[in-house]
Formats: sequence, structure tokens, C-alpha cells
Amino acid sequence: MTIVRLGYVAMSVHLQNCSPSQTMTFAQFQKIHDRDEAIKMHISSPKSDKEFRAHHDFVDAQLFLSFLHEIKGTVEQLDCMIEAKQKDEALFHLVSNLRSFPEIEWIDGASFLIR
Repeated sequence: MTIVRLGYVAMSVHLQNCSPSQTMTFAQFQKIHDRDEAIKMHISSPKSDKEFRAHHDFVDAQLFLSFLHEIKGTVEQLDCMIEAKQKDEALFHLVSNLRSFPEIEWIDGASFLIR
């Protein structure tokens, strides 16, 4: 079980996907991170296949959930800052989309457990 808190960074999944040779993997980051604190990271989605390095207006909930399934249980808490063009609206949009996944148990309006 991992608690995930969403907010508006440390680590960026988008940058890791864009330049894997120039950024740390989650496992590498986890090894150097102070275990007494939550890991703080950016989440974002690519604007398009052609503009992969640019940020999308919103975060792709399915891609984010796939990442969470890969790392769940390896950290107690993960603080995710959204990096998207639509700012507040991107957070509301992501929360709305994540509510459809049964493996997510909501703690409050922007925090949840991934099972």
C-alpha cells in the first residue's frame, strides 16, 4: 500500500521518459532519498507523440496509474506535483479521472491509497 497525495519537484516521470540516460530511474532516486520523508516528484504527460518533451494541458490518468502500480508498496508516501498547462483544472481533471479506478481508495479530495 502506498499513500499518494496530489498537489501543484526531485523527480519527474515525464523527463525520465524523455531522457532516460540523463535522469534517474525511480529505483535510483529511492536509494538516495531520505526514508523519513515522502518522495516528492513531478507528474506530467507529453503534449503529443511529436512534441514528447512539451507538457500536455492535463495528466494522463492511465499512464500515471501504470507508474503507481509499478512502485506501489516500495514507498510509504509519494507527494506528486502536477506539471501541466491547465494548472488547477489539470488537478481537478486528474482527480475526476482517477475516481473511476477501483484500486484507488480516497482519503480526502487530493490524497488516496493505491492498492
